[in-house]
Amino acid sequence: MEAVVGNQIHTIQGAGLRSPLEGNTVTDVAGIVTAFRADGFYMQDPNPDGDEGTSEAIFVFTDVVPRARPGDAVRVSGLVEEFYPGGLESNNQPITHIVEAEVEIISSGNDLPTPTLIGAGGRMPPTTVIDDDGGKQFEPQQDGLDFYESLESMLLQIDSAVVVAASNAYKEIVILSAGISQAGPFTSRGGLLLRIDDQNPERILLDDSLRPVPDAAMGDQLAASVVGILDYSFGNYKFQPIMKASFTRGGLSKETARPAQEGELVITSYNVENLDARDNPNRFSGLANQIVNHLKSPDIMVLEEIQDNNGILNDGTVDANETYRLLIDAIVEAGGPEYQFRDVPPLDNRDGGELGGNIRVGFLFRTDRGLQFIDRGGNPSAASEPVANAGELELNQSPGRIQPNASAFYDSRKPLVGEFSFQGHKIFVIGAHLNSKSGDTALYGLYQPPRLDSERQRIQQANIIQRYVAQIQTLDPDALVVVAGDMNDFQFSEPLIALKGSNLTDVVELLPVEEQYTYVYEGNSQVLDHILVTKPLENWLSEVDIVHLNAEFLASQRTSDHDPVLAYFRLRKE
Repeated sequence: MEAVVGNQIHTIQGAGLRSPLEGNTVTDVAGIVTAFRADGFYMQDPNPDGDEGTSEAIFVFTDVVPRARPGDAVRVSGLVEEFYPGGLESNNQPITHIVEAEVEIISSGNDLPTPTLIGAGGRMPPTTVIDDDGGKQFEPQQDGLDFYESLESMLLQIDSAVVVAASNAYKEIVILSAGISQAGPFTSRGGLLLRIDDQNPERILLDDSLRPVPDAAMGDQLAASVVGILDYSFGNYKFQPIMKASFTRGGLSKETARPAQEGELVITSYNVENLDARDNPNRFSGLANQIVNHLKSPDIMVLEEIQDNNGILNDGTVDANETYRLLIDAIVEAGGPEYQFRDVPPLDNRDGGELGGNIRVGFLFRTDRGLQFIDRGGNPSAASEPVANAGELELNQSPGRIQPNASAFYDSRKPLVGEFSFQGHKIFVIGAHLNSKSGDTALYGLYQPPRLDSERQRIQQANIIQRYVAQIQTLDPDALVVVAGDMNDFQFSEPLIALKGSNLTDVVELLPVEEQYTYVYEGNSQVLDHILVTKPLENWLSEVDIVHLNAEFLASQRTSDHDPVLAYFRLRKE
């Protein structure tokens, strides 16, 4: 192991994702302390080398609360290490640290190094690519991963920014600095749209590890300049303010759908985020208010994430009748119609989700406008199949599940299928909640491109549903079929391509691009919730609407983390 004397920080950091001095001992590394934590401190060289590819700052790990404080000039000796937050198995990028540190405080009360401005008048982050070469080339001007690596642990300044993702449960906010000319594309309400070729590296995640940060919602504006440290954890580079941050409110309002017209059938997909009968009554009244006053009481609601009557109390309960009843009663109290429900309770702890919650897909439907649910068969837990009975297409089990014993649905929600009648038309509705993205690596993670380990199961699930639709169409090419639900993937993804096949249209894609989002994750507005229809039903389609009333707002302002999708069909009476 070589001892390297008097190195400057930018030499240790180097122009790359890892230090060229990793594993070496360095001595007398000089810098000014900019911030401290319970286990170490950040320091930065006040005399940069002029190379934007090399960071001028580093974290010094002391294991205990350090004596050094901001403004102290220090000399540090120790071992250069690439540290993986959360361990190597976390699939995080490493951060360059000095460990086994010996720290000498030379003086105190020094000015902090000049922060690097991000945005107008300063450094501009890439706006399209996070990484396109597997980390083989270091291109801070082109790749977002390399851009933020070149600023690792440095003091940054953001003068003006807009919030593009509301505060999450971890107090993280995603912002977009002003003046980034190539930023976007944007949603109709100011968010950043995730596209197949654009992951929006211009967004910056603002965190509260060094100082508390107030809550903010989509569209809020940073009230004044903020200085902070660029850190990394949990698969993301994070801007950690070292001074008070505040926001001015943008006043984004919740959207409202139009009511159905006479003879129009409205179907919605809505993920109600682990709803169970033990939830606070305000949760049910909030959902009911949305359904009645914002969604205008759709005819058929395909609900995802309905839990059993006692939620995560893991006692073998699987029935959800009380959960449905509380929601139905709340809708009536809010001035809406009295809905009915249908589902097929899962086997205990066999369908994924929270342990004991027995998550499932369910139908809620109203019958006061001419809609009827056709109950058929006596074994709802058995696989439902389309059959021809006296020349007429029907399901042998309604409600029923599609191939519930298939390996593709192991530890995952089973698709629910039901037969409805409206205006003399039979409508076959499939409710789906494909397996989650849990297990995929992060956009800024160690593996580039990110590993999509969960995608294979979603593709298998999509293929099964697609074959089921094809079965129906083999019996009746003019069949009216809907596949609705939280597909946990994007309209351009491989699972959705498999699900669409050549015979289903994803109605979300008929909307203007800037309206195509139902969920906001780490600042990327994206589509996870879809309604797909066969061509004969698409011919009756009169309108599509994604009602933005949850995903852009604070947890205290919403009833779910998903926005519902509505499809309107003007069916001629037969």
